[in-house]
Amino acid sequence: MAYISAQNIVKTYDGHQALKGLSAEIHQGQITGLLGPNGAGKTTFIRILNHIILPDSGELLFRENPFTNESIQAIGYLPEERGLYKKMKVREHLKYLAKLKGRENKEIEESITQWLKKLALLEWQNTTIERLSKGMQQKVQFIATVLHDPDFIILDEPFTGFDPVNAEAIRKEILELKAKGKTILLSTHRMESVEELCDHIILIHKAENVLSGRLNELKEQFKEGVYEFKGIGKLPELNYTIEELNEQTEGYLLKLKLKEEELTKVIALLNNHTQLKGVREVLPTMNDVFFKVVGRNE
Repeated sequence: MAYISAQNIVKTYDGHQALKGLSAEIHQGQITGLLGPNGAGKTTFIRILNHIILPDSGELLFRENPFTNESIQAIGYLPEERGLYKKMKVREHLKYLAKLKGRENKEIEESITQWLKKLALLEWQNTTIERLSKGMQQKVQFIATVLHDPDFIILDEPFTGFDPVNAEAIRKEILELKAKGKTILLSTHRMESVEELCDHIILIHKAENVLSGRLNELKEQFKEGVYEFKGIGKLPELNYTIEELNEQTEGYLLKLKLKEEELTKVIALLNNHTQLKGVREVLPTMNDVFFKVVGRNE
């Protein structure tokens, strides 16, 4: 059973079809990556999930039932374009936003303190937002997204504006939220983050879902028969397509594109002429998959 199911979602703005019958599933307790080039329809889909806008047609289901006010309140949303009240103090602002999500001040104080400590902001709790660095403001916005303990968290480009240290801190928090059973939709252009974090993928292009599934299964689907060989010694003549070759005094790293029936022959050849240390099939990166699918659909 899908945690959230979108079925044939259509949305049009001023004659432009932003979504063309999009169907997709988001799985409970998993991190789903929402990918696509600029203008693909990702933001429209996110806004529909949040009920900021409604589709022209189609159906959005939460655990096989229509969304209710209660399910909408259970969403935490970090928008790509951040929005904080610059004149408010950090703790005051977080309390205000939590109250909008139905949490009372007395029950939220401890959670605010815990989150401020976790993200190294406690000493700034009585500082106005405008006095914080951009990265610190980003962390406040992240806290505001998860403070009311939502079951479903939508993160739109959560690493924007962070240095590597703070990006790693947010990455760890995302994984910890997943470990607690939260369902997360991660929209990002950072393919390394997709590789590290996501279980499932939804790739939108030209207002349609052009690829979806488990990350590891999609990479298997797009593999091209490239194998990596590591060893020591002088390589013999190779009448195969060389993808990469790095020969050094301490050994070689060789990548060949092979047909399945050629693999055994190459292993035997390298064993006869060199000391072969390892063989592995090279799977495509999500960056490779992205370009293949988007390019294929141009």
